Amino acid sequence: MHSRGALITLTLAMLAIIAGVLATEAGFTDYIMVFREPVTDQTYKQARSDVKYAGGEVTREYRAALKGLAVSLPDGQVDTLEQKSYVDYMEESGEVHTMSGGA
Repeated sequence: MHSRGALITLTLAMLAIIAGVLATEAGFTDYIMVFREPVTDQTYKQARSDVKYAGGEVTREYRAALKGLAVSLPDGQVDTLEQKSYVDYMEESGEVHTMSGGA
């Protein structure tokens, strides 16, 4: 049986493939911010405000497979946002590669 963490990691990988890799400005890094339950509209509003205050940008909103945001943050700001009570965890966005070949 797969653990919840493995399922979330797979979901994040699939979202990265679907969304594509966005070009990141120098000095910025892209992250997936996953919210801690319970998630409300106020959670999204507060997170958007905090990202903007940190000098970042929200690039995508997730409300189905996981609850959270894709964000682009200035270097050094991820630790500040990771400490917010509504954040479960943050994962750096990146390219996902699949293995080819038969087994």
